[in-house]
Amino acid sequence: MKKKIAIILSVCIISSAIVPALGTAYALENGETNNYGTQSHLETNDEVSGNSEDSNLNSSTVTDDTILSSTEEAITGNGVESSEQSEPLEEVSPQVNSAENLQEEVNQLEDGYYTIGNGSQVIDMYDTGYTDGVQAITYPLTEQNNQLFLFEKQADGNYKITAVHSQKALTMQADGSVVQSRWEDASNQKWKITRDIRGNYYIQNVQDDRSINFANGSIQCTVYNQADEQKLQLEKREEVFSKISVAVVEDGTYQIQSASTGKNLGAENYSTSDGAKIELQTASEVNSQKWIVKNQTDGRTLIEAAQTPKLLDLDLSSQQCYQWVDGGNLNQRWYLGTLNDGYYIENAATGTVLEVSGDALQVSSLTNADSQKWYFVETETHEEVNELEDGYYTIGNGSQVMDMYDTGYADGVQAITYRFTEQNNQLFLFEKQADG
Repeated sequence: MKKKIAIILSVCIISSAIVPALGTAYALENGETNNYGTQSHLETNDEVSGNSEDSNLNSSTVTDDTILSSTEEAITGNGVESSEQSEPLEEVSPQVNSAENLQEEVNQLEDGYYTIGNGSQVIDMYDTGYTDGVQAITYPLTEQNNQLFLFEKQADGNYKITAVHSQKALTMQADGSVVQSRWEDASNQKWKITRDIRGNYYIQNVQDDRSINFANGSIQCTVYNQADEQKLQLEKREEVFSKISVAVVEDGTYQIQSASTGKNLGAENYSTSDGAKIELQTASEVNSQKWIVKNQTDGRTLIEAAQTPKLLDLDLSSQQCYQWVDGGNLNQRWYLGTLNDGYYIENAATGTVLEVSGDALQVSSLTNADSQKWYFVETETHEEVNELEDGYYTIGNGSQVMDMYDTGYADGVQAITYRFTEQNNQLFLFEKQADG
């Protein structure tokens, strides 16, 4: 009977030691903590000692040493170490997804030529327009230069984005629409470029952080929220496309000034008439010395008088320049090219270029001489007050001119309107006075 009691006690003691040990092993393997894992082997021994004291009351053959010895042998025999002998748990660093270490890139884009796309559409300058105010729209890629943009990082870290064909800057308007206009270094012409961890780009206007958005065929700047319509693809191009001419001088109003003399091209006698001769004149702010450059998609340029819708025209017989209404002729079309720090002006019909000889304007073959170099000085037209050059003038309106009635010589002869007869009673001398 005592033997049976001893065997039963041994089994109980072994079980009470093995179960916590197995629990600790399981917790270690699964990174868990349970009650077994926190129970020390010393506590188990205390419990065993308590049991042995109870058993001594019933059997003198079962001692504390016997029970402890049996327990240690049983535990050692099953290959389970006590908690006192266990190595402390090592701290395990949490696994970090490598994508979380990636950061958005802000204003890190390399300067160069890019198309700006969203899905199957790209930004396109409407109708290949070259003038200020042409709107940016969405359109399938056609590999034309009105779909190509030059990104240039500015001193403040933001970007100037230029439409390649027109040489004009993308500009956000107050209503959020995007147009092209002459570069003025304004905040609504500067853009912040952000690239997210998935490679999408966002283009935000510096003025108020609104972002370029592809919507309903047009380009609008809307509140930045990384919506799908704002996720852009920028594809870099090594050179401009072959389709659609690139403007050498962007559309605008200019004085065309000789590099060798400093004089401007102007219409003789401020004339607005067809056939008025174009000559070299001392530079002034009169509108008859101002010209509007209009680039065409075929690479040719129209040079239009600012004061009248007539074109710079090379007369093929006399080889002299005049102004004439647009007849669609090649002798009214010009190619502009760079010449050192200026430009040459080549006629599309003859291949000859404008040249200064003394104070006269002529044409000749291109030799890259300073006499063939011209500056395009940006300006604007305005009302002219008391800018008329002294001289003899007729004063007309339509088919009628001012005429002194009945060719009278006396005081009080009245001015009337009459058809032009080339008589001196229809001619007037203008003289500027001291008060202007």
